[in-house]
Amino acid sequence: MTLFLIQKMGFDAYGVDRMSPRVKRYLGMQAYVILIQFLVDWFLWTALFGIALDGSAVRFLFGFAMAFIILVLEVTINVQDTTEGIRRVAGLFAARILLMCVMSGFTSTVFDLLFFHDSIDQQITKEEKYDADGIRQTAIDAIEADYAARLSDKKAELGGRPDEVKATSAANRVTLVATQKANRADITKRLSGVMSDAAREAAGLGLTGRPGAGLTTGTLTAQATAIRKELKDYDAAAKVELSEFDAAAATQQGDAVSGGQAAGDAVVAERDERIAAIRALSQTELAAAYPGDWVRSRGVMDQYRTLKKLIASDPVNAMVATSLWILGMLIPSVVLILKFMAPIEVQNNFSKKYQAANGDPESAGDLRILGYGGNIGMLGWSADAIARHNAVVAKRIELREKLVEFNRWFMHACAPDSMSKVSVSRATLTRMSATRWDSSVSPCIRELSDIEASTRGAGVELHAWADDWEVEDPRVNTDRLWAASDEDIEREYGWVSPGTPRLVRSGP
Repeated sequence: MTLFLIQKMGFDAYGVDRMSPRVKRYLGMQAYVILIQFLVDWFLWTALFGIALDGSAVRFLFGFAMAFIILVLEVTINVQDTTEGIRRVAGLFAARILLMCVMSGFTSTVFDLLFFHDSIDQQITKEEKYDADGIRQTAIDAIEADYAARLSDKKAELGGRPDEVKATSAANRVTLVATQKANRADITKRLSGVMSDAAREAAGLGLTGRPGAGLTTGTLTAQATAIRKELKDYDAAAKVELSEFDAAAATQQGDAVSGGQAAGDAVVAERDERIAAIRALSQTELAAAYPGDWVRSRGVMDQYRTLKKLIASDPVNAMVATSLWILGMLIPSVVLILKFMAPIEVQNNFSKKYQAANGDPESAGDLRILGYGGNIGMLGWSADAIARHNAVVAKRIELREKLVEFNRWFMHACAPDSMSKVSVSRATLTRMSATRWDSSVSPCIRELSDIEASTRGAGVELHAWADDWEVEDPRVNTDRLWAASDEDIEREYGWVSPGTPRLVRSGP
């Protein structure tokens, strides 16, 4: 499975056989992370298109397309050669960061919509209820206004009746009281007449003319007693009659008041019944019965706007949303880190120069076509290795120049004197040459040996001394010029031994 992913993602650009086990493991891990990101992106984009397309099955295709595009971009960036210079690496890094931020903005939004789904639905439902309650309240306000007018008319119609009943009752009571007073006055008048007659009879001024309590006087006294009883009974009856009248009047007045109140209560009861019926309507029934639209859309943008309200209204929601955004950045960040923090061995797996330096003929041919004419074997070297190699080459060139200079000096030292026609003695030549060598050539040899030892210690392969140079490596060819035989020095450098006989030209 690991090799399958490596090959399908193009990580084997120069062949699986050229990969070390470490490179295979690292690229396999990288491939699995990219695969996980693809699956997550597919899920998130499918969810987003599901919201936008109201659950249509085509959401899977659109989600796959978006996730596949991101996968292609990821793979394209991950197979790039990051060993070609900091500018290219920086460009790739910046491009991936920009892509990651843009895509994370979308994916984190989907994270938020899924995570806050219940809260978003509750908020939209709450807003729908608020709008529906507004429609309901408008209908209730209209009913209350209608019944307020009707109640006002009813009160205006029945409002004067208690006063009319009260005035009539008061007038009738006055009449009744006056009648009772007149009747009592008649009885009182009769009583006074009888008592007056009885007094005259007792005084002897009556019809009999005899003073004292006679028969007539007794009869008059009995009549007075009867009239007093009649007066007393009349007062009691009048009091009862007046009380009954007041009770009846109070009843009539109460009936008048309660009649008006009952009429108002009937209007209020009818109003309350209609209002209760409106309150009992469901939101759907309410929308059908009364004008107004309370239904809210639940599309992507509507849910997103509601999400923004929830985030802005609660710091906890804002913290969760930020955490989800960071989570959306997590997997792309891991992919980015794996690419740009990969070991040099893994980076070299995508380097054409490195592959060419390690013997891949196709890569070497491509470089030749591109115009590269340098030493392909050095392309895979690190900057430190190249610097060490260049230091060795520079010191070798310096040693070569010193050897050439020493050879010129030695030839000049071997030349015979223009006057004596002979060269310095062999002992002098040897001493002069050794001194010159130790002061000029030997320090450079030691420095070169030290640099080469350090370079080998760093694991850098050293090339052999150039065969086309006019001088050999003095550490390999240890034969020194001044140690050659007299014949070789005479033949090669023109040295003339002072002991050699010379013909002396005779004078004229």
